Amino acid sequence: MLRLSDLGPGYAVDEQRLAVIGIPNCPGAYAPKQSDLTITGHAASYFRNQISAVGSGVGVFKSRAQLATWWRRTMRPSFATCLATTLKAHAAPKFLARIVTARTVEMPRFAERVAGYRVALVYRVNDTERVLNREIVYFAWDRGVGAVVLVSRNGPCTCLVPLAFHVSRRIAGVRNG
Repeated sequence: MLRLSDLGPGYAVDEQRLAVIGIPNCPGAYAPKQSDLTITGHAASYFRNQISAVGSGVGVFKSRAQLATWWRRTMRPSFATCLATTLKAHAAPKFLARIVTARTVEMPRFAERVAGYRVALVYRVNDTERVLNREIVYFAWDRGVGAVVLVSRNGPCTCLVPLAFHVSRRIAGVRNG
């Protein structure tokens, strides 16, 4: 997981968890079954500054086969579309939300499995519009899966892959003793 010391100045622990890590559910379109899988341990951390929020999380499955099943069911292009639809549907009533993009993103292969997604929505309140970007990198090795999420008003960030790589190496170090 990320630590506060991994981030630049101005970040603090985010009790609201704005960059929450989760799997969206869109019945009929994207609803990966998870009830038959066992996670034996998990942990997460969340931080934010004035313009962005960062979340990281890791989980360990009961077996490599269970991780492979989870990855096959979950890491699909429809993940991004479902996430965007879910974020739009859950916008506060005073916001008018519009999806700008929902897509997979090419990622360097720094772990056994890597998947990236980018979602951007425009939120309008009165006459003011703001774009909010959500970028996610998932990575997996052996029985473990990790994710780093960045939510930002500044557009896509080149910092996401290095942060995910850092978390993957930290966890690989724990795993390998």
